[in-house]
Amino acid sequence: MTKRSAEKALPVWGCVIVAAGSSSRFGGDVPKQFLNLAGRRVVAWSVETALSIREVREIVLVVPRGWEDSLDALPSPGEETSLIVTRGGARRQDSVLSGLSELRGATHVLVHDGARPLASRGLWLRVMESCLDAGAAVPVIAVDDTVKRLSGDGAVEDTLERESLGLAQTPQGFVVRELSEALHSAVESGKQFTDESSLLEAAGKRVASVPGERSNIKLTRPGDIPVASALLAGDPALKGVGERRTGLGVDLHPFAADRDLVVGGCRFEDADRGLAGHSDGDVLLHAITDALLAAAGLGDIGVLYPSDDSRWKGADSGDLLVGVVARLFDAGWIPVRIDATLIGSQPQVSLHRTRMIDRIADLCGLPEASVWVKGTSGNEVGFAGRGEGLAAIALAEVERAGPRAHPGPQDGGPESSSG
Repeated sequence: MTKRSAEKALPVWGCVIVAAGSSSRFGGDVPKQFLNLAGRRVVAWSVETALSIREVREIVLVVPRGWEDSLDALPSPGEETSLIVTRGGARRQDSVLSGLSELRGATHVLVHDGARPLASRGLWLRVMESCLDAGAAVPVIAVDDTVKRLSGDGAVEDTLERESLGLAQTPQGFVVRELSEALHSAVESGKQFTDESSLLEAAGKRVASVPGERSNIKLTRPGDIPVASALLAGDPALKGVGERRTGLGVDLHPFAADRDLVVGGCRFEDADRGLAGHSDGDVLLHAITDALLAAAGLGDIGVLYPSDDSRWKGADSGDLLVGVVARLFDAGWIPVRIDATLIGSQPQVSLHRTRMIDRIADLCGLPEASVWVKGTSGNEVGFAGRGEGLAAIALAEVERAGPRAHPGPQDGGPESSSG
């Protein structure tokens, strides 16, 4: 039996999910692969799909420096699957090579972009099957638009024949030994490649193509997040606007000494006191959480995260909100708009509005334009107006978008939230 036939007969699959990019085109302090998408981090969707394929026994997630310990919300692997998080390198091939070095028994490997959360389980399986037949495989979609070659000053130089062109996607499948050899060669030569299949092509290897998926978009710019949310929800834009509901949430907490002040998911280090509460006391996020639950008819924060449950003692209210957004999504609802009001003298919302809006939008998987936060001092009326604590009122609008269609285990409810 030849080496290739032995590898084909007894494949052991690993997976390297590349999430080490800096997201320079996306902007913001948080790399795009770690933003919230429908209740979980973008990269968690790909991890979940890999975990749903029993043939994949080793999963390596490659992240940027400083993010190695920031992924506690990832799905948990089963007893027969390992999940390792490792640091990436300066270039893509460095990151992939770092991921490959963590594989212990895999003969074949799937390499996937962590910024492509919507690749279906079926696509992963098609790539695996084609890889076993041909030695390497890449999903490709046809180019429908006319393609122009441009000069440096933006002038059109030529029109290309699009019939022979295709757009490459991931996951891509390879024999571990062949990909490792091609990566080492690229690193030594200093040449840069934008995907792994081009490495094999340069080495003279045959790479088979399989039909890709139009929905398998790569998140590159901020506007891609709401597009991905719509696709996950069954593309409500194509179905027409679904049923919409509005919910109201109200919460209030007294001030307490020796507590950090957390409001709107933001920590105010210079505050001399925080808010009393079983969790971190974030009155604004609690009101938003209750408003979303009310709109979808899914209970309230006191039922889901009761104060007599030690799991939620000191909990980050942002984690609780992310869990509720996932619960909404599983029930066929997506957040559409948040309008929240903070009542009290501090913090002054006008000075921190952008920061709060960014954080709330991230937690809810919404564009910043769909979130608004305002404040009022309370005019010395009530305990918040007298400076004894803070209160918040929130309106949330949700839209019926159909149940989740993505494979794999569900998360985000009280049973699985990290609290």
